Amino acid sequence: MHSTRRLVAVAGTILALTATLMVFVPTTLASSRHALTIVKNCSGTMTGKVGEYCTITSSNVPAIPKGTKVVYTGPVVGSAVFLSSNVTIKASATSTATGYCMVDLHTGVGMCTFWKGTGKLAGFHAVIHGSAESATAYHWDGFYYYSGK
Repeated sequence: MHSTRRLVAVAGTILALTATLMVFVPTTLASSRHALTIVKNCSGTMTGKVGEYCTITSSNVPAIPKGTKVVYTGPVVGSAVFLSSNVTIKASATSTATGYCMVDLHTGVGMCTFWKGTGKLAGFHAVIHGSAESATAYHWDGFYYYSGK
């Protein structure tokens, strides 16, 4: 019962953050919004624990090339059934993006938001819907933009 309440609370928070991002994106940034399509391989690396990662196998975002790691940095809320974690996209030692993801580990359906970055990902913002193609292939689809660029 407590995990269901926690799930509802976290989901509500993410939806509120997403709605806020959508409402307050300035017109100039909205016009530079780009579609985001990424595929990650999470074979054997994702069981819902801090420090686990997936590897990007395909990306239409130039600053997030194939081979980039997506590291789940915690704190992990939930269990092996549900992942709720801070996330870091590590494109290189100096190019990272910081965000937050929630994923139902049984269905593979999830949502992520990213709001800051460093290096080539400085000013990176994204809202992403996640879905599993298979037990190891995970799709991220959504939009991204760079603030101030």
